[in-house]
Amino acid sequence: MSKAKLSKLLYLWIRYVGIVSQTLFATFFLVEGLPPAASLSLAALSYANSENKFGSPQVTATNITIALPTIMWWLVEFVFALRVWILYRRSRKLLMFLTVMYTISITISIVVLVKALSHTQPVFLPHGLPVTGCFSTVPDTIFEAIVTGIVTTSVLCILTIYRILRDRKEVASSPLLALFFRDGLMYYCCVNVVFMCNLFMLRFENAAFKILFNGLLNAVPCMLGARVLINILSLVRTSLGTDATTGSPLSDPKFARNGAPTSGSDKYSTCHDGGDASTGNTMTPISTVSNHGTLQIGEGIEQVLRLTHDPERGKSLHHSAIGH
Repeated sequence: MSKAKLSKLLYLWIRYVGIVSQTLFATFFLVEGLPPAASLSLAALSYANSENKFGSPQVTATNITIALPTIMWWLVEFVFALRVWILYRRSRKLLMFLTVMYTISITISIVVLVKALSHTQPVFLPHGLPVTGCFSTVPDTIFEAIVTGIVTTSVLCILTIYRILRDRKEVASSPLLALFFRDGLMYYCCVNVVFMCNLFMLRFENAAFKILFNGLLNAVPCMLGARVLINILSLVRTSLGTDATTGSPLSDPKFARNGAPTSGSDKYSTCHDGGDASTGNTMTPISTVSNHGTLQIGEGIEQVLRLTHDPERGKSLHHSAIGH
């Protein structure tokens, strides 16, 4: 698989896996057509030591909504770890350190995930009971997973800040490093706020509010991870001089003469700034119009306008091209 395809696949996973998991969650919960008074919600799952009923579509939905966001979150963390590694010019020592840290973190997450999925039991609410909330006891490993996430994210933030402070002049002159710094700090602040809110609610608050901020654990990494990838792609395309839509290289501005079709050609050349064939002005064609009425712009008028930064000149060029 090429790097371009891998980056697109990573973006699609990060951007849409949260939406897909929540959609599946809602769909599975409506499969059996349970009345609202006897509906099962994620808030009514029990982590008691009992046999897991994997045959229930509601439990299947819960398993999906727990597993997919966890995998998605670690992919986002992988993107940010890769950014830090690049900031340190692909240091082998840093790569070894990050590998060890994330191996430990992912192992803890897998243990927590397996324990959560193997000890879930659906609890159906009695008809007419006006009670909602979380009626479960939370395993201690849940807190370990959240603390582990806070630690790994904090390490990435500290490494980023240290690199930026150490080479301030280089960062000031490099849009890419400035982008890494800005997006890294934004990700750290937002994700850690979500982690701390969930940690507080799970540990100290009333059971009915335990999952109040649970949805943010899914939404925030999705949005920020996708935003980071889009920002990097946009900056790279701008730096390389490529069009944001087609990605084709930008050419130097070229101007054309106005005149009748040339011998042996079915195309008419366009003019610029009042150029006329009778004056003998000769210019290099920027665009051509075929006898079939199709405007063929060499590299795009918009690209030329972007290069020339001359609105009046660009306006004249635009009208002359369309006029033919």
